[in-house]
Amino acid sequence: MADEIKIQQSVRLVKGAMKHEFTPPQLSLTQTGALVYDNTVSVGTSEETAGPSFGDIGTEGLCVIYNLDTTNYVQVGFATGAYGMRLRGASAPATFFLEPNATLYLKANTAACNVRIIVYEF
Repeated sequence: MADEIKIQQSVRLVKGAMKHEFTPPQLSLTQTGALVYDNTVSVGTSEETAGPSFGDIGTEGLCVIYNLDTTNYVQVGFATGAYGMRLRGASAPATFFLEPNATLYLKANTAACNVRIIVYEF
């Protein structure tokens, strides 16, 4: 079977006279594996790691990270102390392709936050 995973995203800005919209085409992916890791973790204000093992996932693929907190943000990176991504509270999830054997480094800003991490096997 093909095209089991579909991703559709869009960004729309309307502020006064300024308007901008970005809607890339829907991405259809074929999953060669058959597993999904879906877990909610509590991330504290000290650095924590997730991965490189995501349950029984053999080859990591598509990763979705969502900050479930409504107020505080969570920093995300791929090396200790080097955070290149911020997950705002009550905001859009981050969706990206995870390198095999990558470790996620997470740190909440002000207070612990629940973060949902989903990894689809490829």
